[in-house]
Amino acid sequence: MPVMWAWVLAQSLEVRAFPIPADSPHAYASGIDPIRVLLFGSGPAVGRGVVSHSLALPGALARTLSARTRRGVEVDLVSESWLTSGAAARRFAALELSQYDAVVVFVGVDDALSLVSLSRWRRNVSAMLSAAFRTAAASARVYFVGVQPIRSLPVFDSALGTVADRHAIAMNGRTEEECARWPRATFIRFRDADRAPSMRFRDAPAYTRIAQLLADSMQSQLPDRNSAVIRSGPS
Repeated sequence: MPVMWAWVLAQSLEVRAFPIPADSPHAYASGIDPIRVLLFGSGPAVGRGVVSHSLALPGALARTLSARTRRGVEVDLVSESWLTSGAAARRFAALELSQYDAVVVFVGVDDALSLVSLSRWRRNVSAMLSAAFRTAAASARVYFVGVQPIRSLPVFDSALGTVADRHAIAMNGRTEEECARWPRATFIRFRDADRAPSMRFRDAPAYTRIAQLLADSMQSQLPDRNSAVIRSGPS
C-alpha cells in the first residue's frame, strides 16, 4: 500500500525528534530474593519521550513490582525503535532467557503501521513463544502485551492511523488466541490502560501507569525460587 508507506516514512521523521533514553538499559529496585525481568521489543519498551531508563518502563516496572511483592527487582531491556515481528522473532530466538523469571514482549506497532498479513503476524508470535519456552526457566512466564491504539501517538493521529489501528485490533485477537495455547503465556490487554499523551510521546507518569498494568498481571504469577514447575509447551 504505497500511500500507507509514504505516510509512515514521513511521520517517522517526526518521531525521531522525540528523545529516547541513552543510558544503560537496566533498572534495579533493592530487596530480598530479586525477581529478574526482561523487557523486549519496541513501542513503549523504547522509552521515547523521556531521557533515562529510570524514568521509562524499566525503572517504573522495577519500582512497581518491588513495592507490590516486597522483593528486589532487576529489569533488563532489549529494544529497538523500529522492530517488526519478523525481525523480533529472529532476534528473540538468539537470546538466552534461562536467567529470567518473566519476559515481557512489546511488538506490533510497526506491523500494524505496515499492515502485515494476519497469518504472518500469528506465525511470528508463535515463533517467539516457541523460542522463549525453549530457553526460559521452567517456572518463567512470558507476557505478550497487546498493540497500543495507533492514534494514541500524536504523530499517527489521522485517518491513516485509523486504518492501522483497525489492523492492530485484529492482530491483538490473533495474539490472544496464540497465547492461550501456552500454559505460561499471558496476553495483556493494553488499549484502554494507556492514556493518550497530549504534546509528546509519554512522560514518566505514563510509564508508571504502564508498569502498573503489567504488575497487575505479573505480581500473582511470579515464581517462588523454591517452587518446582514443570516445563510445558502448547496445550
